[in-house]
Parts: sequence; structure tokens; C-alpha cells
Amino acid sequence: MKLKKRIYRKKEKEYTMYFVTFSAKHSGVLSRFKELHNIEIITGKNRIVLPKANLFKNSYYVDRKTVQKIPLYSFVVPKNIGEELEKNGIKKLKVIVELPELN
Repeated sequence: MKLKKRIYRKKEKEYTMYFVTFSAKHSGVLSRFKELHNIEIITGKNRIVLPKANLFKNSYYVDRKTVQKIPLYSFVVPKNIGEELEKNGIKKLKVIVELPELN
């Protein structure tokens, strides 16, 4: 998983968001869910636990063989955690997620 930073500008205000993007191979499983539970972000030194996060489509990956657009799913990390990870120079993360049951 990758940590990314995006800055939104609206009428002289600036919003900074940090989010984690899953790779394309996980999109088949994640497409059935809207939120994730008990998210554990593992860096080399410590573990950060988030109780819950909303999942959304961030961008698309185009498979060169089949020319098919595969959605890449992401979730937003709280600003204080994102700033700490960026300050330590961490861009790639290991994430353990509990998926809720489907109804």
C-alpha cells in the first residue's frame, strides 16, 4: 500500500489529505465493501490502529494486456498520522484490515 498526499484549494483555503491506496490486485475483493474495520497500519517501528475508515475509488489502473480499467481503492488517514508518516519518510505501508460481513 502507498501513502499519498493531496492538497485541495478552495477559495483561499487549503486542505491537506493523506490517504492509503491499495494495489490493483486487491480491487476484486475491495469492490464489494464501502468501509473497513480495525485497520492496522504497520511501519518498521510501530503499529497504528484505526477503528474504521470509508473506502472509495481513487483512480484507475489500465491493464496493458486487456486494456481494461481496474479501479484503485483508497481510504483517508487522519491528518496527524499522515503527517507523522510523511515526516519519517514512509511511503510504503503494510496494512491489515478486517472486512465487515456482507449482507
